[in-house]
Amino acid sequence: MSSAAEVADKPAWGTAQLVGFRFAFLFFIGTLLPIPLTSGEDADPISRAAELVVAAFGRAAFGVEAVLQETGSGDSLFQWVRTALVLALSLLGTLGWSLLQRRAANHERLHEGLRIFLRLYLMASMAAYGWLKIFPGQFPAPTDYQLERTYGQYSPMGILWTLMGLSRTYQIFGGLGELMGGALLAFRRTTTLGALVIAGVMANVVALNFSYDVPVKLYSSMLLLAAVFLALPDAPRLLSVLVLGGGAPPPAPEVRLAASKPRLAITGRVLFYFFSALAVVGGGVAANFGLASQEPEPGPLDGHWKVASFVRGGVELPPSLDHPDRWHTFAAEPGGTVFVRRLDLAVQRYGTDIDAEQRTIELRGRDVEPGTRWSYVLDGERLSLEVFDRGSTATVQLERAPAPEYPLRTRGFHWVQEFPYNR
Repeated sequence: MSSAAEVADKPAWGTAQLVGFRFAFLFFIGTLLPIPLTSGEDADPISRAAELVVAAFGRAAFGVEAVLQETGSGDSLFQWVRTALVLALSLLGTLGWSLLQRRAANHERLHEGLRIFLRLYLMASMAAYGWLKIFPGQFPAPTDYQLERTYGQYSPMGILWTLMGLSRTYQIFGGLGELMGGALLAFRRTTTLGALVIAGVMANVVALNFSYDVPVKLYSSMLLLAAVFLALPDAPRLLSVLVLGGGAPPPAPEVRLAASKPRLAITGRVLFYFFSALAVVGGGVAANFGLASQEPEPGPLDGHWKVASFVRGGVELPPSLDHPDRWHTFAAEPGGTVFVRRLDLAVQRYGTDIDAEQRTIELRGRDVEPGTRWSYVLDGERLSLEVFDRGSTATVQLERAPAPEYPLRTRGFHWVQEFPYNR
């Protein structure tokens, strides 16, 4: 991995520092090296090989079948088994490395190379998440569907996403913290400060992910560990100033990868700043364009509709709790999402493809059989739907209704409050 003494004029590391660094190096590279894995028929050879290796390790070590699939979750069984495999390989690699280089004095240059990699990686990650909060792409404003549901129908993650989406101000505040921490990593002198900012921000993110069951626990934890690793070299100085009340000892002399080759050093520095700017500024441009491309197209049925009559199987069901599954309201949102609220307060949501010429609504969703279609007739402020509901065909007559005034949207901010508005 490295020569017996990477930097001869640097003090020798202790055994614990050498072994700890070797493990950290292998684990960070094995976990964070950006190798995109794809699943299904379009999987590339690397993805197929990775899936075979991880699956074999899962069967041998845990008796589970880990399958690579794109579900939007970063905490899938495959990812947990993959992390366990990287952990096991890192331990074995550390043992072998230590046996092969028992006389190594330090790993200063390799340590500096790992710091550069982690700085760039954290910059890109913090910029991406930061801009997605400043331009609200990660936590969009709550839709009518979300506001129509009761708290008991939410998952913990749904509560968190709705909470974050309610306040642009708080999102921007969090995004600026992530963006600032990432930007500070672009310079050697401010790397420790940036790492501390990111560690504080990511500690909160990790706590939220574990507390609200958000499936980004593995990734967010790795970002937190990377920030802590970057701050570790200055831990004694921080301890002396912040805890012991003493002065700060001078920082250790910097180690540069190409100090003896000025041209190579200048080229490396230029490339580093180029990729730093690309990560920070490019993330904002991508987030802005991504948000603009998500603007939904208006549809012919957009708005709220109140059920005037509901006939199922030739029998009209009155608006009574004797028929809790009778529809109460129907709503369509820009982009094709529709939802139905029943008398028992249950809310069902569907993705749709609306064909205005054929006047049909094709439903999409996990709980919908492919090819399920409704038909509709739109006459001004009146809407008639022929739907498949509860195993039979139902005819629903609806009238356009004004959008409800949700306090979560209308309350706003108040400097002066005589009484708490806690509803």
